[in-house]
Amino acid sequence: MNINKVVFKKMIFRLLVILIFFVFSKLHAFENRILFKINNEIVTTVDVSEEINYLSAVNKKINDLDKNTVISIAKNSIIKENLKKIELKKNFQIINLNEKELNMFIANIYKNIGINNLNNFKKYLNEKNIDFKRIEEKIKIDRSWNQMIYNKYADQIKIDRESIEKELKNKKIKSYLISEIVFRAKDKEELKKKFDKIKKTIIEKDFETAAIIHSVSDSSQNGGNIGWIKENSFSNIILKNISKILPNEFTDPISIPGGFIIIKVNDLKNEKAIINLEEETSRTINAKINNQLSQFSNIYLNKIRKDIFINE
Repeated sequence: MNINKVVFKKMIFRLLVILIFFVFSKLHAFENRILFKINNEIVTTVDVSEEINYLSAVNKKINDLDKNTVISIAKNSIIKENLKKIELKKNFQIINLNEKELNMFIANIYKNIGINNLNNFKKYLNEKNIDFKRIEEKIKIDRSWNQMIYNKYADQIKIDRESIEKELKNKKIKSYLISEIVFRAKDKEELKKKFDKIKKTIIEKDFETAAIIHSVSDSSQNGGNIGWIKENSFSNIILKNISKILPNEFTDPISIPGGFIIIKVNDLKNEKAIINLEEETSRTINAKINNQLSQFSNIYLNKIRKDIFINE
């Protein structure tokens, strides 16, 4: 009986080994399937999978898209990168960035996804099975490409510095004279009941009286009055809501930490913005240059794509 058990276990073990080998072989074959060629460069399912992994790591919104769209984005990203590499080999050279420059561009990537330092970024990439050197390579290719495009089209870039400075000197910023009512509600039903009650008081009395009666904020003592606030001091959600209404109108309840807020715009005005003219001018010029270079880059990519064989 014991001998039979041993034989049976050996048979099961062998079957499992064979099954695992079969599944692994099929999976391996699938992962290395050729999808298309760019000139003589083959692109496999592994390449696309790795590109998807990279794209989803540096832009989490990718994860919200459907599978076919993500695959299409990854393929286009691979094609674009290969077109750049092919052209750079012919007409330029890959720039070797110094450590400071490289770290600056890497920082732009990880700060955009909410990571605060390089070490944490490396850990994040390790968890995603992404080689850090691949990030460095992508940065070098993009910087080299951008420099090549700049060299080719620098004489076609048109920047009117005088016009930019004039516009910035006259730049205005909105300020809002506001009042608030802050209240709490545990669910949607209570939120609706309280808002209806507050609106009733506003209609029958006025906003200031409603603030005194219903607001839990310290500002309720002076009728909810906050004073003049510049638009760049508001959170995005509050600015979005108050920018839709006119003076003497009030918003619907806006969710804030600890409750809800209703804001009344009592008045608004445009004030001259206090800026560092030199810094703002440089920032605006750089943005305009980058925008034009991006357009030239797309034009040039479309041009060279016609001369490169892509067998999809």
